[in-house]
Amino acid sequence: MRPHINPPRIFAQGGTGGPLKAPGFYKEEENAMKSRLLSIVAILALVGTALTFAGETKGETQTGTLIAFSGNSLTIATVDAKGKAKDFTFTLDAATVVKRGDQDMDWLAAARKGLKAVVTYAGKKALSVQLPFYGLETQGYPVPTETPSVVGVKDVRVNKTDSSNAKASEVKDDKGRIKSKVELVELEPETDDAWALADSKTIMLGNIFVLPDSVKLTVKGVELKVLPSTDGKGSFAEPAGSSALLDLTKGVYTLKFDQELGADREAAEKIVQLSFKKKMFRETSTEITYLPVDEAACIEVNGTRASLAEAMNEANYWLVRCNPEGAIIHIDAYFNAMPAVLKSASAKKLSLAFGKKTVTLAMSPGVTITQASGAPATVKDLKAGASVIISTEPAEAYNIVLVSLK
Repeated sequence: MRPHINPPRIFAQGGTGGPLKAPGFYKEEENAMKSRLLSIVAILALVGTALTFAGETKGETQTGTLIAFSGNSLTIATVDAKGKAKDFTFTLDAATVVKRGDQDMDWLAAARKGLKAVVTYAGKKALSVQLPFYGLETQGYPVPTETPSVVGVKDVRVNKTDSSNAKASEVKDDKGRIKSKVELVELEPETDDAWALADSKTIMLGNIFVLPDSVKLTVKGVELKVLPSTDGKGSFAEPAGSSALLDLTKGVYTLKFDQELGADREAAEKIVQLSFKKKMFRETSTEITYLPVDEAACIEVNGTRASLAEAMNEANYWLVRCNPEGAIIHIDAYFNAMPAVLKSASAKKLSLAFGKKTVTLAMSPGVTITQASGAPATVKDLKAGASVIISTEPAEAYNIVLVSLK
């Protein structure tokens, strides 16, 4: 009987003991595997897409000038391609994303009237608000120019000074417009007794205009003659210790002595008594900044939307905000010591004529009412036909804060 012999097993090259596969088997298996992988990838992609859409909130976008806002709402003004104006109001909540540039911002910290806001919204709810940076903020009296869309903002400061360095001046720009101006008006002289010890024989009075005949000077109880001197040229009187030179050198007044006053101010004060009169001036400094007005600027008069012409003609003081390029984007115009004629008065409001226009304004609970002399007055003193000076205040909701009879 012949023994049973199993046929030899042939292993595929590189195999681990499995039988040799038919030609083409591996190609088919590779294609099947690729197909399964592609299916898995496609399913994952669909799931990811579904999740992405589920996490997004669809919204539309509207761009406009911010004209009003509060902690939970905003209003923007827009103009369409046909020039038709339309306002949009949206609500905000804690979920609204507010950015300035790429920085997350608190809404009230970033919002300013006049800024161009880009609002993404759903219905009436703002999903996100993108705001730009702003530039110069200034204030002053409006100044018209030859170009209607360019205005000057005039800052006026009045100062009382005794300085001999104060000079009248005027500076103009390349268009011949006044940029800055200093005006001086001489006032009544004032008495002064301030001085400094420059050295043991010299008292410095400073950059002032001293009236020579007004100087009263005693040293050790002896009244001294005060003699004029210029640029250190002058002679003392005899005997020594009986005079002093009032010297003006390079705009600085000094008193020079031919006797020792002491090593320091404390020692000199024990023997020197000095008083004099000096000239005084009212110095009015004017600075005018000329700025273009953006065509989409938010313009208001006493908190009510207005045209540029109305802001120029109906109010006398502006708070101004510009964009980084230097164009005005917000004009907050109101009354600052504005002349008016009283039409009627009550405890809570005044009816006033500003030229041909009559305006009724509420009075602030803390309103100040004065007579022309500055003495206190009351509403009972406000009679129809009286000429008055009126001031309103943006921080007081544009209520009247000052009424002064003329």
